[in-house]
Amino acid sequence: MTLTPERIEKLKIGKGITKEAREVLMEVLFSREKGIAFDFTEKGVFMPEVDPPHVIPTIAHEPWQVANFRFPKDLEGEVIEIIRKKLACGA
Repeated sequence: MTLTPERIEKLKIGKGITKEAREVLMEVLFSREKGIAFDFTEKGVFMPEVDPPHVIPTIAHEPWQVANFRFPKDLEGEVIEIIRKKLACGA
């Protein structure tokens, strides 16, 4: 996607970065802006010619269950929203 001034403003760049280092970072970001996704809806996939689908060999086994990953209750709304966005774009 396009690296707009609004998106650049939202980037979390360390406060101790020098002006020269920031200029280099911006140059790198602009030269690769089509490879940057700012949210789940902007993510893409590689063409099969570039990166063929991977086959992960497995063996027959007894399924097992691991306890769910726990997150702070304060983040519940944010976690639910992230999951909804990922599901909406097929992730």
